[in-house]
Amino acid sequence: MMTLMQLGAEFFCIGLFSIGGGMATVPFLMSLSERTSWFSLQELSNVIAIAEATPGPIGVNMSTYLGYHIAGIPGAVLATLFLTLPSFIIIFLLAQLIGKLRGNQTFESVFYGLRPASVGLISSVLLSLCIATFFTQNGSIMIHWKSIALFLFISMCLLLPKVRRLPIPIFLLLAVITGIIFHLGS
Repeated sequence: MMTLMQLGAEFFCIGLFSIGGGMATVPFLMSLSERTSWFSLQELSNVIAIAEATPGPIGVNMSTYLGYHIAGIPGAVLATLFLTLPSFIIIFLLAQLIGKLRGNQTFESVFYGLRPASVGLISSVLLSLCIATFFTQNGSIMIHWKSIALFLFISMCLLLPKVRRLPIPIFLLLAVITGIIFHLGS
């Protein structure tokens, strides 16, 4: 019961402060991993990949998966509900005020400051994920040459106009197949 209460509180705070979309939840999830040991950073990088490849908002997908990992079906429901609840409350309140505040210099300044903060949070996630993906395994530092080669190969492919025009689900499927081939070869 205590875990469910803590889970709800943690995901409510994540939902309240992760401004900028689903990837903005990742720094908070990384902090949650360090504070609670409910999941490792390696598990989180796998969760991000799964959440990105499945339909739906990435933040909601991650919270559902992690909630289930931590406390089963009740955990999945609570994590998802409490992650999304702050957004519903804030949107409801802002919908009431937005017409009145539009053009207000203070209101505009708040969003002027939040945009770069969101980019900074997402950039720190990118750096952390690169380190976790390319240079660490089970807490020890080592270079994953296959991961680096796969990243470079996919990045180069994305520069090709024909590949860029592929529907995203097809591209994800090709990335999964390539990952399986690379992983089975090791």
